Amino acid sequence: MRCVLLILAVFASVAFGQDEERWFLSSDTSPVDSNKQAAILKAACEGDVHGDSCSKCPDSDEGSWTMSSLVLGHFSSARGEEALVGAGSCFYPPAGLGVGILVGLRDGKWTKLESVLAFNPDRCTQKKLRSGREFLLCESNEYTRDSQILYSLSTVLVENDEVKFHNLFTAADTTRFCWEGKAQEAKVQKVELGDLNGDGWEDISITATFGSFQMTERRQEQCKAAEEDRIQDRKPGKAFPRPAAIKTYKIELLFDGNRYTATPESRAAIALFHWDR
Repeated sequence: MRCVLLILAVFASVAFGQDEERWFLSSDTSPVDSNKQAAILKAACEGDVHGDSCSKCPDSDEGSWTMSSLVLGHFSSARGEEALVGAGSCFYPPAGLGVGILVGLRDGKWTKLESVLAFNPDRCTQKKLRSGREFLLCESNEYTRDSQILYSLSTVLVENDEVKFHNLFTAADTTRFCWEGKAQEAKVQKVELGDLNGDGWEDISITATFGSFQMTERRQEQCKAAEEDRIQDRKPGKAFPRPAAIKTYKIELLFDGNRYTATPESRAAIALFHWDR
């Protein structure tokens, strides 16, 4: 199973509440007729198909699943036909995140092309390029090993029968890592779609907050003590170090029918939010 973008050094945490996840885009994918859905399931399933379920998780000898989502589109070209399937109840073990499956209509037959780790087509909205080729605009909330969430916004296309992600924006909270160096607290507050420059294409507006500080030796000790209290579920626990100031930024990504481009005013903010894992 090929590891794709967005899953490096990510670990699941049951201790992090689901109410911390933030989703802003609504899924507006088109319904798929039952006959086509059955053919796609048969192609995606590596085990036995029983009704609307498969007996074996992708690239695994265990588990069974049903489709949690199915997105059909022209993702490789304006004439191509592919489907992205969410394998409900299957997880990539190191990340505890879902598994997607790419299926394509090749030589008149639906064929499995790839298993995609840490990808949930449920959290995508379908868009179209000027050429007629389609793509997905997808959100992701990923859990780090310290129970924090990284929010990512990416585009998804199919190239050479593989899913290709292009990250547009990421907001990472690293205040619980307790690592020496710069720590940051970044959170997305709002994501809106609309024509911002009057060219007839739908753009992206992101409102996010950011603050940072240096994780000194003293703050590292404070961070480790707070993390120990969190692990032991001590209440009230010690507080994690936080930035002295939090600032709000508005980031605009303009779409011209071919690609998203940050406005000049937004480029510095995107660079500020950028975090190397």
